[in-house]
Amino acid sequence: MAKGKAMEKPMLFQLIKAAFIGSAASLVLILILAAVMWKQLIGIEAIPVANAVIKVLSAALAGFAVQRHCQSKAWLYGAMAGLIYAGLAYTVVAIISGSFTLNAAMLSDALIGMLSGMISAMITRAIK
Repeated sequence: MAKGKAMEKPMLFQLIKAAFIGSAASLVLILILAAVMWKQLIGIEAIPVANAVIKVLSAALAGFAVQRHCQSKAWLYGAMAGLIYAGLAYTVVAIISGSFTLNAAMLSDALIGMLSGMISAMITRAIK
């Protein structure tokens, strides 16, 4: 049992690290989107689609980052990394907006984060 607990701590650290990697990717992609919009290459009507794409790519990157450090169950760790990323992203947005509410959009983001992280980890493991 002690061996199992010793394995949990490093994976928890890897999950959190992967979520922050996904968050950093979100920040970079949002800055790129802002620059593209500033140059007026796309209009504001593209924001919802770009927002969804950024969330999917960032959660997938979190799943990819964590699967490199796990021995088995990469799909599970990928899903957890995507979920942690979605929770972290929601927390940041809620702090900025000043509104912590549990709604369908937040639950949808959590599900998208889980699926993106899980699928990314599964595909990466299948390619190896």
